[in-house]
Amino acid sequence: DIGRGLSWDLNWAHTENKAGQTFFNGYNVARMGLALGDPTICAATPGCTPLDLFGGQGRPMTQQMIDYIRTTQIDSSKQELGLGAFNITGDMFDIGDRAASFAAGIEYREYKGEFNPDPLRQTGESQDSFAAPVDADYNVSEYYSEFNFPVLASLDLSAAVRYSDYSTFGGETTYKAGFRWQPVEDLVFRGTYSTGFRAPNLGELYGLTQFGATLVDPCGPTGGAVDPAFQAGCAAQGVPAGYEQANTQITTFTGGNPNLQPETSDSYTLGFVYSPSWAENMAGTQRLDFELGYYRHKIEDAIQARDIQELLSQCLLVGGTDPVLCAPFSRHPSGNLNPPNNFLDNFATIETDGVDFKVNWASQDFNWGRLRAALQTTYVNDYEAVDGDGVRSQR
Repeated sequence: DIGRGLSWDLNWAHTENKAGQTFFNGYNVARMGLALGDPTICAATPGCTPLDLFGGQGRPMTQQMIDYIRTTQIDSSKQELGLGAFNITGDMFDIGDRAASFAAGIEYREYKGEFNPDPLRQTGESQDSFAAPVDADYNVSEYYSEFNFPVLASLDLSAAVRYSDYSTFGGETTYKAGFRWQPVEDLVFRGTYSTGFRAPNLGELYGLTQFGATLVDPCGPTGGAVDPAFQAGCAAQGVPAGYEQANTQITTFTGGNPNLQPETSDSYTLGFVYSPSWAENMAGTQRLDFELGYYRHKIEDAIQARDIQELLSQCLLVGGTDPVLCAPFSRHPSGNLNPPNNFLDNFATIETDGVDFKVNWASQDFNWGRLRAALQTTYVNDYEAVDGDGVRSQR
C-alpha cells in the first residue's frame, strides 16, 4: 500500500498449450487412386498393390491391399500467451463520509499460434477434410481507468474507459457508465451502458479448411423442371439443358480471412436485486436474493460466413453473373458446381434483448458447513441477425 489507501500490483504470466491428435486406420486417397486405376501404372509404381473392392467372399481384400492404402495421420497444434500487467487502485477524495475511488492499469498480451495438419491433409490426399498450416502471432497493448463516485448516501455512479491497441487492427476505445441506487436496505437498482470490442482470433484470421456442405443447386433439381425465376441465371452460367445435380454434398472451402476487422457492440442493462431482511434467519435461511434484469445488445460487423445456399439462390435470381453474389461460384462444363469459397467476413448485425431472473439462497451455518442453492433462467424476447446479403434470421 502507498499513500491514501493506494495499492499496486505487477504481474507477468506465460502459458503454453500443446496438443497432438493421432488418427488411425485412415486411407491415402492418392494411393487408392493408383491401386484402383490402370494396372500398368500401378505395376510401375514401387509398392503399389492393385485393389479389388468387388471380389466379395471369393476374392476378399488382402492384407497387402489394405496396408498399401491405410495410413496413420497426425495433427499438432501449439498456442502461447504472454501477459504482463500493472494495476493501481485507491481513493481520490471524499464525498460526504465516503471516498471516491479509482483503478487504473496497463496490460500487454502477445498471442502465438501454430497448427500443423498431417501432410496428407495439406495436399488433399487424406480421406479427412483439407486443412492448411497456420503459424501466426499478434500483440495488444491496453490502458484502462475506472472510477466510482458516491454522489449521494444511496447513489453511486461509475465510469470506465479502455483503449486497446492491436498490432493487426490499430486502436479502439471502449467505455462504460453505470449507476447503483439503494433507496432502502433491502432493495438495489442498477444499470449500465457499455460499448464493446472483439478482435478476431488467429483461427478466424488465418485458418483454412473444407467441409461437405449440403447445397441444392436450383439449376439441376432432382425432381421437376428448373424454376422459371432461376432459368436466366442458369443459362448465363452455361448450365446445359437437362442437367441434373448428382450430389448435393458439395466440397466447400471455408475458414479465416486476414482482412477481418473487429466486432463492435452496444449494450444496455437495467435491473434490481431484492434481499428481504424478513427472510434472514427464517427456516434456516441466512440470506435470500431475488435478481431481475433486462438486457439489450447490438453487435455490428459480426464475424460469420455467408449462408452459401441463400447466396447461390440470390446469385441465380439476379442473373447468375453478379460480381459479388456470384463470386464464390464456378461450374464444370457438365454443369456441376465447382467447390465454392465461403470464408469468414464482417458480415452481420445482431440484435437481441431479454430478461434474466435469478434466485440465490444461502443457509445458516451448521457444524458441518453451509448450503447454497441458485435458480437462474433467461427469457429471450427477440433475437435477430441480418447478414450483408439481407438474409434475416430470427428466433
